[in-house]
Amino acid sequence: MSEGRQYADKKAEISKSNKLIDPNRNYSNQIASFNLLSRQEERKQTKLIWHSQKRIIYQLCILDSYHGSLEFCLNSDLKEIVLFGKDNFSLDIKLQLSESLKTIDKINKEIKRLNQIYKTTKRAYKQRDLEKRICFKRIHKFNLLSTFNISKGFLNQHINNLIKLTEVKGIFSEQDTNKIKLAYQINKQYKELFDNFICSNLKLVARIAGKYSSNRNSSYIARDDLIQIGNNGLIDALERFDYRKGYKFSTYASWWIKQGILKNRSTQYRAMRMPIHVLDAANKIKKLKDRLKIENKSLPYTEKIAEICNLSVFTVKNALAVLRPVVSLDLKVNKNSNDSFKIFIEDKKTEKSDSRLETEELRQIVRSALDSIPEREKQILCLRYGLSDGKAHTLKECGRVLNLSKERVRQIEKKVKRKLKHVSKGLIKLLNNN
Repeated sequence: MSEGRQYADKKAEISKSNKLIDPNRNYSNQIASFNLLSRQEERKQTKLIWHSQKRIIYQLCILDSYHGSLEFCLNSDLKEIVLFGKDNFSLDIKLQLSESLKTIDKINKEIKRLNQIYKTTKRAYKQRDLEKRICFKRIHKFNLLSTFNISKGFLNQHINNLIKLTEVKGIFSEQDTNKIKLAYQINKQYKELFDNFICSNLKLVARIAGKYSSNRNSSYIARDDLIQIGNNGLIDALERFDYRKGYKFSTYASWWIKQGILKNRSTQYRAMRMPIHVLDAANKIKKLKDRLKIENKSLPYTEKIAEICNLSVFTVKNALAVLRPVVSLDLKVNKNSNDSFKIFIEDKKTEKSDSRLETEELRQIVRSALDSIPEREKQILCLRYGLSDGKAHTLKECGRVLNLSKERVRQIEKKVKRKLKHVSKGLIKLLNNN
């Protein structure tokens, strides 16, 4: 009885230690501690995050120093800093953003000119007028920079770099230093709000990742990997989310999480990389094919599938070919033989024995035919058709070597061909092919 009790206690301890070691269980317990947000709380939080980012951009907009401003960094590397809706950086977008940067440069020059006038002006009403004009220019500049969907990581890094530069005397004025410190304080609040909101939505990622972690497909991915990929998608969604459009964040984020998981699965866990839209179309066609097979109790024709999908037969064939499994060349043909598939594939680089024999026979005919003509004529043929070095020369090049005119070389060549006509038809055929 005591031995049974000891065995049961040991088993309980092992199961308890396994629960503690299991990372998925620990992660589930951690995210369970975060409360889900209601619709009103979600809207309030996203509104605060959105306005915090805009406040940071505004503080960086009104800096007098150009080297600390956002547009200086945007001019250096636009593609690494700005986020795009579908991860594409097309020429139209690039032109649009570069035009905005040119306008911002013109506004900066105008603000600089107005500041110089402001310093020299002593009348109060003119100074008030200049202050208004400078304020309007800065608001215009802020509106243009707000169209750039600037990433959170870049803003954080840029502000940290500016804070380090404020410690060095002479780089920024006192006003600019105060603005940078205020931007740093706003950024701390922004990061805290951002992190708290992400933690509140981790359950959404876990739920979506659970749908894709089953081992039904050949491209199986572990659940913890899927959660990590989904978390990156959640961060991307929050960086791009605009609360003013009125829809729920969870609806918007679900699309980004699913896209991140599907993209990772299609790129990393396939032997050949395929675009996501191609894989989606192929999977839809395959589902339709399987449904028709069950309904009709026979394999459907490609033409019928194309007719239902309103696609061409060629497109349907290509889509189904995408889903074919990749077979290794070293795979054995069957269990009884040791032969692999690569033995049955034709090697096009290796010359065939028939063509090799034919070429050797032609060479013998050429040698015997060339021995029957004078040296100069033989030299012209060798140069013209590359019989000696494998490189064919023009009439002009042959004339330069033999100190003859181009026309004379052509006449000799024609004469030699006529002379060799009775010797061998194979040689004339070879020369004509060359």
